[in-house]
Amino acid sequence: MDKILLLLGVLLMFAALTDAVKPTDIVSVMYNANAPGAVDPAPPVATNTYPEQRSVGFQGDEAALEPRTGNATQIAGSADINGVIFTGPVLWDGQGGTLRLTNCVINAGVSTTGAIIALSGGRIEIDSCTLRVTDSNSSGVVHGAAVKIITNSDLSGAGDGINSAQPGSLIEGNWIHDLQQSPDCAQVHNDGVQIYAGQGDVTIRNNRIELPSTGCNGNAVVFTQGAGIGDIIIEGNYMRGGEAILKNQDGTMHVIGNTFVNNSNIDVANGFSCCKINFYSATNGTIGQWNNNINDLNLTIPQPQ
Repeated sequence: MDKILLLLGVLLMFAALTDAVKPTDIVSVMYNANAPGAVDPAPPVATNTYPEQRSVGFQGDEAALEPRTGNATQIAGSADINGVIFTGPVLWDGQGGTLRLTNCVINAGVSTTGAIIALSGGRIEIDSCTLRVTDSNSSGVVHGAAVKIITNSDLSGAGDGINSAQPGSLIEGNWIHDLQQSPDCAQVHNDGVQIYAGQGDVTIRNNRIELPSTGCNGNAVVFTQGAGIGDIIIEGNYMRGGEAILKNQDGTMHVIGNTFVNNSNIDVANGFSCCKINFYSATNGTIGQWNNNINDLNLTIPQPQ
């Protein structure tokens, strides 16, 4: 009888303990921010979101694409094109419509002004395409007066990556590289993205833009030229080379979370290996925001004065 009473006592004690500390109470203490003694979880660690080289653009077998041959392909009005390889540039007369290219390749060749040329206004949407130009006289891989939504694409070979960006343009997740060089430096200066007077209200986000770091051809990763330019958001990009990383003649640049890598104006005295940023004294280029910009050594780059 004594043994039975002892066993019952042990069982009652165990039940009391398990009722006092429930699994739900433990979870509450660990994850409920309002619980006494709770510890806030660590903030997420920021990671680079710009693409690696060769990781964007058309990623399949180019031989399997539908061929469009000829010196140039002319398109008028709206068109939705998927899975095509062009052997010359695309000349687009927008007429206020939308040209949409997906999973395409353009080999624009020589003696052209770009891979896609907008001859009149409208909207160009390019996703997961590879656009190549091989002519030092070309203006830009994509250029002309149109709104440009260019994502996840590989652009190379022209004087500029993207030349002209109408208000509302988005340039995101692209690799812009190997822009054309002019031996005498008279024909070409390279810009990753050039924005002209009256444009702006453009977002340049999470791109990998690589210009020559030396020589007379490289100008700027982002270059604004002219008056009446609006806000430009430059966020999360890898920006390499050029005579300067940014040249801002007009408009307000919001420069957030970018990685700047060597250009031809190396500032060793301030402890980092870049970056010259020009804001022309005679014009109206300004900085709206400057946050969390670093160099390739993970050192903070202070806001230019």
